[in-house]
Amino acid sequence: YYFDIETWDPNVTGRPDPKNGQAIAVAYQSISFGRSKGPLEILKAWKPGGEKQVLKRVLELGVLDWEADGFNFIPVGTNLDFDLAFLVARMKLTKVRRFGADEILDIFREKPRIDIKTALLLMNEGRFKGSGLDSFTKLKKTGGGGVVQVWGRKTYAAIVGDIRMSRAESCGRDSERVSPP
Repeated sequence: YYFDIETWDPNVTGRPDPKNGQAIAVAYQSISFGRSKGPLEILKAWKPGGEKQVLKRVLELGVLDWEADGFNFIPVGTNLDFDLAFLVARMKLTKVRRFGADEILDIFREKPRIDIKTALLLMNEGRFKGSGLDSFTKLKKTGGGGVVQVWGRKTYAAIVGDIRMSRAESCGRDSERVSPP
């Protein structure tokens, strides 16, 4: 599954902090060899149930399953360690699910996932600076500041548009089948 989360945090210093921010959207799409097998689904924290409902659905999908069921949902994306860690932290803070220390280690050691971050780093001759997906695609670098602004203004269509563009650029242009806004 193509997988990505959008986070919001009032600090604009860079990396979002799950203690102050929240998971505002989770996007996933069934893929096979990079091609879409179904519509792009977007779980939205601005819908009824809010972030807690998004986090519960993430659990139901098996995004964090690491045992035998872990192969039912294999996330494919960029910087998945951040995504998974943010979700685990938000689940604890919202009381959706509290993972024990051993479970968290199992998620990061055993959860099947395909993170293209390392490939991007290698494509950039091992340099971290300039190794983002935007350096190798037509994807525009947003830096996260844009999400803070659109979330604050409640312009949710802009967030959905950004998610759709990220999906199209990261996994190919065949992602035209998209769930309704």
